[in-house]
Amino acid sequence: MLILAQQSTLTHADAYRVRHNTGTANGFSLVEVVTALGIFSVAIIGVISLFIVGIHTGSESSKTTSAANLSALIVNQRRLTPVDHSTNQELQNFALPDVHVSKRNFVPETATVTDPVYVGIDGYSTTKEAAEYVLVYSIQREARVSNVYMLLYWPAQATLQNAAGRFEIATQIPVP
Repeated sequence: MLILAQQSTLTHADAYRVRHNTGTANGFSLVEVVTALGIFSVAIIGVISLFIVGIHTGSESSKTTSAANLSALIVNQRRLTPVDHSTNQELQNFALPDVHVSKRNFVPETATVTDPVYVGIDGYSTTKEAAEYVLVYSIQREARVSNVYMLLYWPAQATLQNAAGRFEIATQIPVP
């Protein structure tokens, strides 16, 4: 077998550069590293702020969904029993009062709350300390139906003007 040897054409300066790595870019300069870190920092701050907004939005969405479900529960309880019977204590603890007569604890035009009803997660009235929501309402009795406007807001310790969230519903409940 014949092996041909290849003659090297490297000059003395080329051989020195190869041996000592001079004149070649094998790493990053300090300016490149600082620029990359700056770009990465700006990007990561943007991503973190998006996560914070997403968590806050998810929490508010959860509270609003709970308020919507609770208001449906309260209205359906009242539809099933439109008139309270004073002998039944459970009926007296309904969050929404008897819809047989017109009454209100809220004036929608002026956003004035006179006597808020504190509501637990079960839909019944409770104390302010145990409440999750505040219920305000306006009931207008007509011939065979009561027009009901309800507003739930949270947290229960807040006023309507500085509440973190609110859910409103308007419906009609047939009355005998």
